Amino acid sequence: MHASAEGLDSPPSSDEGTIVKVEAERTVQGYQDGATKACEACGEPVPVDTEHIGAWVRVSSSTGPIFYRPVFCDAECWATWATSD
Repeated sequence: MHASAEGLDSPPSSDEGTIVKVEAERTVQGYQDGATKACEACGEPVPVDTEHIGAWVRVSSSTGPIFYRPVFCDAECWATWATSD
């Protein structure tokens, strides 16, 4: 697992953290960092103000939990990321 600017390159192992929630039809209005985020699996831009797959991932750190919000362009990319190690 490597934390990147957009989120995580792979899901955390059970001792590193947990996937808290996955939303298959997530839409974000008023996103602060721009209109798109890179898909965690393929890197393609995902318009976050339209339906996309989004996740909440909690990772343990020495200063407490850190939350990441990776996005995915489709179910195939989600499945690829979620099963990678």
